[in-house]
Amino acid sequence: MTGLLPGSARLQTWEQNKPIKGDLMSLININIAGMTCGHCESAVTNALSEIVGVKVIEVSSAAGKAVIEQDSSVQQSQIASAIDDAGYELISISA
Repeated sequence: MTGLLPGSARLQTWEQNKPIKGDLMSLININIAGMTCGHCESAVTNALSEIVGVKVIEVSSAAGKAVIEQDSSVQQSQIASAIDDAGYELISISA
């Protein structure tokens, strides 16, 4: 058990390093290929909504884009994976 902090010290360290939700939110535009209908919009919305730290603002198949708010803990690779797993192609991500 060497190297482990007592319970209260572990909690304090975690509290100091945890992401602060809502504190560093960024508005992100995502261009997506392959969306053609409302079902596509729902699939992308659901996929992005499953990422912790993401709030979906809008998904438009007509515009081929999604707009989200994300906190600083979200990685672009998570967004890319979610879109790919839903069956669509990520074109670009921009702030």
